[in-house]
Amino acid sequence: MSERESWHKEIDLFFVAMGYFTRIPMPSWVEVDSDKLNKASRYFGLVGLLVGLLSAIVFWLTQNWLPAGVSVLLAMLVGVLLTGDSMKMASPIPLMVLVVVGRSKISYGS
Repeated sequence: MSERESWHKEIDLFFVAMGYFTRIPMPSWVEVDSDKLNKASRYFGLVGLLVGLLSAIVFWLTQNWLPAGVSVLLAMLVGVLLTGDSMKMASPIPLMVLVVVGRSKISYGS
């Protein structure tokens, strides 16, 4: 197998992992089967890192203009929209926002 074919195979496996964990549309040339999905598991951590990085970027960009609770909510919403994981992620969102907003209103000191 040439080096170019090897890179194409690895990129294909990365896209298989992205398609498995996110709702981001994959190129039409990506074909998924159980063997490729098994081999794509080496990229699951990278996909999770990218989703987390995108959520962190949203938080970082919004924290200067919006209250902390709203920034956290938007960052979590980006993660939910990217992964489609509404059941696992959406249920703790109201509680987390209340905790963050509640902490910002507590006065420490005189």
